[in-house]
Amino acid sequence: MAKALRVSEEVVTATRMTEEELAREFAVFLYREGKLSLARAKEIAGMDRVAFQQLLASRKIAIRYRKADVRADVATLRGSKRLSLRSV
Repeated sequence: MAKALRVSEEVVTATRMTEEELAREFAVFLYREGKLSLARAKEIAGMDRVAFQQLLASRKIAIRYRKADVRADVATLRGSKRLSLRSV
């Protein structure tokens, strides 16, 4: 059962951040700690994939790219006929 994370007005005021900024910081932290995938973290941050990756890069946070991610990307490229390499 999913629950919304509630942040009190006191926290928002004390951090001098908007709710959107807090969500982004939460997503970055959880991604950096390996608790969230890139896809899930970018959703929580309310950003598209490229923008979230740029944010991570600006903070020198490495993007985790697993073998499964490579296989999925190759399958997508093959399906779109953009990749015709047989050895990949």
